[in-house]
Amino acid sequence: MLNTLKVALRDEDPEVRRAAAEALSESGDSRAVEPLITALKDNDPLVRRAAAEALSESGDSRAVEPLITALKDPEVRRAAKNALVGIGSPAVEPLITALKDNDPLVRRAAAWALGRLGDSRAVEPLITALKDPEVRRAAKNALVGIGSPAVEPLITALKDEDPEVRRAAAWALGRLGDSRAVEPLITALKDDDLSVRRAAKKALAKTHDPRVTKALRERTKEQYLSPPVDRIEKLIRELKDEDPDVRRRAERELSRSGDPRAIRVLRGPRYW
Repeated sequence: MLNTLKVALRDEDPEVRRAAAEALSESGDSRAVEPLITALKDNDPLVRRAAAEALSESGDSRAVEPLITALKDPEVRRAAKNALVGIGSPAVEPLITALKDNDPLVRRAAAWALGRLGDSRAVEPLITALKDPEVRRAAKNALVGIGSPAVEPLITALKDEDPEVRRAAAWALGRLGDSRAVEPLITALKDDDLSVRRAAKKALAKTHDPRVTKALRERTKEQYLSPPVDRIEKLIRELKDEDPDVRRRAERELSRSGDPRAIRVLRGPRYW
């Protein structure tokens, strides 16, 4: 029977090949894995997809690298990432490597799969992926999916130099709802970046910790009594900084501020 299905995988009719791939997944025979891996390169996308789905059922580690490669195939990507989750632990390290792939869609699929796998080995690589604007959303969702092991690294990320990373970390900590994050999030209420402060406030609003009520009250009072730091002028000066990263960050924060001075500067002649 197995040999018959192997032959059917090479049939001229793609419907026959697809049916053969589906039948091989039901056979439960480990000898079916190699023919299914070959079928991942079939010229018919439905056959390739059927092969990926069949490999998920196999749970065989031999399929991991071919499925990682299949993440580059837009017709098969969803089936491939689901198959990698189905295979489980052997897929974790290759998926971590895929977080550095040149294709942002592959990186995003890898982050998604790592979140579903929930393996703590992926925490630090996913924290690093928060710096990748193409993958940030998938990475922060994946960290929430991993749960408790991600809390301390996310707390550390609240001090990252990139405000987008800090904001993502605050968001994820709010979803996780771990009491270890309360004090660091209270500290983040004084972040230089408005979006980080807002994310921290939203994250804290999900808790019923008395420390939060007190901190929010004190923060409101402090803002009322103290003259605001002229962050806008500082950012405008940073638009001429020698460091391109500083300039880009300043431009990004000014564009989000809505301050008339920022709008005037950003709409004027280029500043470097």
